[in-house]
Amino acid sequence: LFAGCGALFAFKCGCFNLGGEGQIYFAGFLTSLLLQNKWQCAPLVQFTVSMFIVFAASFFIGIISGILKNKLSINELLTSFLLSSTLLPVLNYLISGPFRGAQGNLLATPSIANEFKLKLFLPPSSLNASAVFAIIIVVFFIFFFSKTKYGYRLNVSGKAPEFARFAGFSQTAPGIAGMGISSGLHGLTGFFSITGTWYVCHLEFSSGMGWAALAIALIAKQNFAAIIPAAFLYSWIQSASDAAVMA
Repeated sequence: LFAGCGALFAFKCGCFNLGGEGQIYFAGFLTSLLLQNKWQCAPLVQFTVSMFIVFAASFFIGIISGILKNKLSINELLTSFLLSSTLLPVLNYLISGPFRGAQGNLLATPSIANEFKLKLFLPPSSLNASAVFAIIIVVFFIFFFSKTKYGYRLNVSGKAPEFARFAGFSQTAPGIAGMGISSGLHGLTGFFSITGTWYVCHLEFSSGMGWAALAIALIAKQNFAAIIPAAFLYSWIQSASDAAVMA
């Protein structure tokens, strides 16, 4: 849901984010570093601050593609993919080398502290509080694009850039907001993957998640109200396929 919202937000702004894999992977790695040890503050404060740091760092990665699109007319599809492809081998090296945990044979960072592991609703299922937060994000974007002038302008700019230009709408906002927020939401995907599911950042944990987000956004057809059933449908197909192959 988080990554699907990220891909769909970029679509609504007339952008195409192909860097989801690297953005999720980077966010997961950063999350594991921030939450391994407790700070001199309440766990909830550290958890919240770390989440915003991860979002901001991922947002910055997307901003690069947005700036290159606005200033140099370089296609964001290309730059987001190349940035992601650059991040993947670097993170693979860091996880399997300098930042690898000493326990076990898994190529992964050390586990995050127990205070930051989200409570499971239905163990052994990994369903946790992040699902509720994801649904809140979806509802927020439904309201944002249907009830606010900023959402309306971004949507119009994505669908009809020439009309938006003659209407006096910002020509730089769609690229910056579309790629930045899209990347930030992919970052939240990595953050909650570590805090809610794996608790460690293991080698290539994000494999396939960025592409799944694009598929979910395409199924939803630029409609945030359809993103939840689209995500469940895609997840069900993927899980059923994996179970059939294993059997």
